[in-house]
Amino acid sequence: ASLAGLNVSLTDDLPLPFGVKKALRFENQAQFNAQKYLNGLARSLREKGCQIFENSLVNHVEEKDDYFWVRTASATVKAKSLVMATHIPVFFNVLQAVVAPYRSYVMAAKLRSGNYPEGLFWDTAKPYHYIRTYQGDEVKYLVVGGEDHKTGHGENSEENFQRLEKYIRERFDVEEISYRWSGQYYEPADGLPYVGRSPFSKKAYVATGFSGDGLVYGTIAGLIIADLITGKENKWLEAYDSTRFTPAVSVYDFIKENSDVVKHYLGDRIRADAQEFSDVKDGEGKIVTLGGQKIAAARDENGELHACSPACTHMGCFVKWNNSEKTWDCPCHGSRFNNNGEVIYGPAVTSLKKIEVEYDAEKKKEKIKKRK
Repeated sequence: ASLAGLNVSLTDDLPLPFGVKKALRFENQAQFNAQKYLNGLARSLREKGCQIFENSLVNHVEEKDDYFWVRTASATVKAKSLVMATHIPVFFNVLQAVVAPYRSYVMAAKLRSGNYPEGLFWDTAKPYHYIRTYQGDEVKYLVVGGEDHKTGHGENSEENFQRLEKYIRERFDVEEISYRWSGQYYEPADGLPYVGRSPFSKKAYVATGFSGDGLVYGTIAGLIIADLITGKENKWLEAYDSTRFTPAVSVYDFIKENSDVVKHYLGDRIRADAQEFSDVKDGEGKIVTLGGQKIAAARDENGELHACSPACTHMGCFVKWNNSEKTWDCPCHGSRFNNNGEVIYGPAVTSLKKIEVEYDAEKKKEKIKKRK
């Protein structure tokens, strides 16, 4: 770190209520409120005449006659350049093979002592943990995250929250856990994000593989891509170039992550969680096998059953149930769907195929509705 020019020192003196063997201390680091940062960016863009449209799911992109035609449910946009600032490129893109989706769990707690550690902290455990504070309008919080795992690979994501809470309570004088949530990020195969031109297109641009450091890498990506579009040189492009080829440092992670994709694509077609819709309780989701057909069946808190094809609409991997957030998550490339099968997170852009269910009064159970 010193050779890289960073102001860093080795220490064992930290403002934490528990001991550590050693730590690297980096001076002059900033702590951002991500929402305020984004609000400021949006305000600046609007002042410059840029239009921002939220809740506009792009479901089709076509490159034709030196332009991109970007289609949503209600409009079509014509553009000279296209930037996929979508966390991972949507639709099919070869970069999806060199980044892997992970989920991370976070809790915000109030402390009885009022002694909140100032700084940004993270450990080197597996799974690792990170600690910071957040000052609200009237209340201060300790924010602790970690217990990361590949999306769709946790057998019981509720247990990740339980382990994280245990970690916090063992180390801090906790009054209450006020909030909890999880987020998704993508790990790049060689340790650096992929930023620049999308493979196979000279006017489409991507930024992916931020590894949980989106505030930093998102900003760097914006600067690099803006320079590419306007024909300027950028000194950071070589390091982050989305078309780079780095087998010496990425081949192990590439094979490991993509062998998981193959394992789930084939293996999940064999397994099943249940044999009847009645096995799915309120608030649960299970892969049910009926008449040789696999069905992603979820029952909401009101007892209503929602049935869909378990095949992710991105590349066909079977989704898995996320019991803490009540979603269907794809273990291959990280697409996510709500309990009704509607897409809420890419790279998929279309919802899971609905399967109609009807109630069999004679047998007193739900069954697949036969087509006439």
